[in-house]
Amino acid sequence: MRLLFCRGHGLIAAAVRWMTWGKYSHVAIQIGDWVYEALAFKGVRKIPAVKYNWKDVDIFTSNGYNEAAVLVFLESQLGKPYDYLGVLRFLPRWKKA
Repeated sequence: MRLLFCRGHGLIAAAVRWMTWGKYSHVAIQIGDWVYEALAFKGVRKIPAVKYNWKDVDIFTSNGYNEAAVLVFLESQLGKPYDYLGVLRFLPRWKKA
């Protein structure tokens, strides 16, 4: 299982990066030949890794998780809409000391 830390370029991605003081807009998960992610206007989706846009992605290998349990959870999320209200939880934009 790999975690794909992504630097998206859309308006919502830019807002997430700005509100979190970070360089990443979201994290996708690759298990085997599939990538799972939630994107604005697309919702939760699963795409073949060979068709994934690997530009602006930093990859980290994740160990110690029950991959089968993660896969069951990810499959249960497919087709759900993007959580626009969840993005607002980053407000206000306070930098912690």
